[in-house]
Amino acid sequence: MRTGPSVFLRSDGRWEARYQKGRDENGKVIYGFVYGKTQEEAERKRAEALRGINPEADKSVSVLASVNPNAGIPVIETPHKRRTRFKYDKLTEPLDEEAVGVLDGIFFAYDDTCAIAFYLSLHMGLSLSECAALRFGDIDLKGAWVQVKHSLSSDETSVFLSDTPRRDIPIPYAVMDFLKRKRVNEYPEQNFVFTNSTKTVPHSKAVAAAFRRLTKNEAPLKGIAPTSLRCTFVRRCLQTNLNIETVAALTGIEKEQIYKYFRMYIKADMSAIHRVEMLGKIKNGHRQLNLLILGAGSHGRGVKEIADRLGVFQKIRFLDDSVLNPEVIGKCGDCYLFTQEYPCAFVAIGDNSVRKRYAEMLEDLGFMLPTLIHPDATVSQGAEIGEGSIIMAQATVNKSKIGKCCIVESNAIVSYGAETGSYCHIDCGAMIMKNTGVPEMTTVNSGDIYRSDTAYKAL
Repeated sequence: MRTGPSVFLRSDGRWEARYQKGRDENGKVIYGFVYGKTQEEAERKRAEALRGINPEADKSVSVLASVNPNAGIPVIETPHKRRTRFKYDKLTEPLDEEAVGVLDGIFFAYDDTCAIAFYLSLHMGLSLSECAALRFGDIDLKGAWVQVKHSLSSDETSVFLSDTPRRDIPIPYAVMDFLKRKRVNEYPEQNFVFTNSTKTVPHSKAVAAAFRRLTKNEAPLKGIAPTSLRCTFVRRCLQTNLNIETVAALTGIEKEQIYKYFRMYIKADMSAIHRVEMLGKIKNGHRQLNLLILGAGSHGRGVKEIADRLGVFQKIRFLDDSVLNPEVIGKCGDCYLFTQEYPCAFVAIGDNSVRKRYAEMLEDLGFMLPTLIHPDATVSQGAEIGEGSIIMAQATVNKSKIGKCCIVESNAIVSYGAETGSYCHIDCGAMIMKNTGVPEMTTVNSGDIYRSDTAYKAL
């Protein structure tokens, strides 16, 4: 029970009085606490503590201090900058998925680099102050990380960079596609993402103004604040049962704050008890063997045909970012949503680099990558074929080695002793000569004859 300024009756029957001891180097108030059996005793101890902090304080204010102990007794403060939180950096109501879809379309279409900053807030949980302080050099596409180490703070007259606890946030696969399309690696590393210059935004209102400029023509986004972007990321994480510790590490929001503002999205997952034995069930065949195919184009349809003919998969569905048909149940980047229903996944994408990226993503998520061999293909019993590879109809693979996630098209021939690295594409009618090594990520075009003097040790 609270009875006066910073005076509380505790549940254990004692009285607690709080007072300001000073401020830390960031200007945050440091509080002290004293306790007494009565309210008067707690207030007296607080007055004594304050006089101990400042012995030169006028003793005549001791009576006043018993009523308002912080009045009349100056508190010694450590030097600090007069700074406040970035004005548009608070927690607000998350957006629904319809609004997220509209925003994604805007961010993809908009050429101004501030769209990149807002996209990172929506899909990686960066605060607006961190987005405004982010430089292109902090985005590492090769290592797939965004490094957050600064944020913007503001005072009465200016906005300035301040240090923040460093976070290295992994770039999700869908975000990686977005950043590559925006060619963020071509911008000067010293430029800020939000302004595409070496100067930051002049004031926090510029962030809100830029967001209104992007969304002004979209009725579903009317009245939405840019602070909702990071909150939407938190909401989506929690609704996919990501634990609070991980969400806090990604966003930099304290766990207590996450629980306070977003607890309605935290649901108990009673099915988690079954995951303890998931691997054993998969190995023992107790789980339905469904297949998820990434890519619903012509190659994807060919993959499905082979998978159907093999007769080992109970259900086969597609993920694709552009093709629409009843068998497409989501986008490629949504594969993490299907780990329970689809233990197997196959990347049916012809581009070698894209196929590699998605294959690594599937492996990280725990999918099994099956090897698919058409019944009409000729494959030697001594051939070694890596996981995630496919051998199409009428192809011939002699006693050789095929790396993982390779494509050997119809009527292609891989001769004795040949060895291909992973993520290769041997097109229709191509021939790999005997004892020939094919480096990883190589495409051998239709009708080509590939030979080398020395074997390439790919595996």
